[in-house]
Amino acid sequence: MTAFVLLALGITWAAWAPAAADSHGLLPIELGAAEGPLYLLGGIGPMVAAWVVLRNQHGSAAEQRLFAPLARWRVHPVWYLLALAGPVLPAVGALATTGRLDAVLADLEVSWMWAWALVIRLLAAVPEEVAWRGFALPRWQARYGGLGASLIIGVVWALWHLPLLLDRDNVMSASPVVLYAFSVLATSVVYTWVFNSTGGSVLILTLLHGAGNAAGDVFFGDDATLWEAFHTVDAVVMTALAVVLVLVLGTRLSSRTLPRADPEEAGRP
Repeated sequence: MTAFVLLALGITWAAWAPAAADSHGLLPIELGAAEGPLYLLGGIGPMVAAWVVLRNQHGSAAEQRLFAPLARWRVHPVWYLLALAGPVLPAVGALATTGRLDAVLADLEVSWMWAWALVIRLLAAVPEEVAWRGFALPRWQARYGGLGASLIIGVVWALWHLPLLLDRDNVMSASPVVLYAFSVLATSVVYTWVFNSTGGSVLILTLLHGAGNAAGDVFFGDDATLWEAFHTVDAVVMTALAVVLVLVLGTRLSSRTLPRADPEEAGRP
């Protein structure tokens, strides 16, 4: 698992660092047309890292092992509702705390752009979720339990986003690093609960992750103030939910049998 973490961070940081440096005037050359491909490369870093590790361990079966959890769609319909509608609540809360709710909703127009934003964000969430939850979570959970695995993934996940937080041209830079990290840690706990409760469905987590980012695109656009408010509200909501889950379910974050990692892989450092 050490190789996975180093590869995931290394690929993404190498791809996203130039844009962050450029936003501070530290890059001696213009990124130009390379900025888009570099951003995409950074986004698939965790998935590539997971595939490399699986390829080394299982050869040609790597792809099947990596994407199988994404095909687990047979879950109770309420999880689809939760995944697609739940993330809208913190977004609305952020608008309310800034006094912008009425104005934004009044200007909001239902259009095909909503569906387009969701599709784009879902595609962007796949490389993260197949890696963080599909690959890493079962292995760390087998060794450290649900809460321990959640916190490990939360730390790595927050570090993975660091170049975006340092990029002045990215809306994420409006949020304080500590606040964002706290939000990610709490979100990781909640995502582990969802993973365990759905029998390891990475599909549901991809919908949840993508819908949250799509809601931000639709409601906030490039407004850094609204994104900062959203991360604040999200941190409060997710932290409260994470605390309730731990108090009710304990550190396993599940009341059912946990999705299993391969026995020989669960013991790998």
